[in-house]
Amino acid sequence: MRIAVTGSTGALAALALADPSGTHHDLTGPAALDLHAVADVLTGLGERPVRYTDVPPPALAQELAGVGEDPWWTYAYCSMFAAVREDRWSAVSGEVRRLTGRDPLAPADVLRGDTA
Repeated sequence: MRIAVTGSTGALAALALADPSGTHHDLTGPAALDLHAVADVLTGLGERPVRYTDVPPPALAQELAGVGEDPWWTYAYCSMFAAVREDRWSAVSGEVRRLTGRDPLAPADVLRGDTA
């Protein structure tokens, strides 16, 4: 499983201000990270280690229901993680650079709130 971290909001602003392109734009970060790598990024930013644990969708749905999560959010989380398992977000594009003239931010930069 790999996910590509979303690119900067500058790319979204560029799309919003431009004439309609009539095309699909894949806005990604600079690299596709598997969920173990995402946990490593979070560990590097936090005060304690973060570890990725693969939880089967039915178990996740049951856990979320058990803590009172809204059924809509339970569906949203479970379907998002299913998409990650299917590698639907594993590609990395050059769209952020093409739209903004800048490279996309790394996940740690986004999580720290860096906007450079």
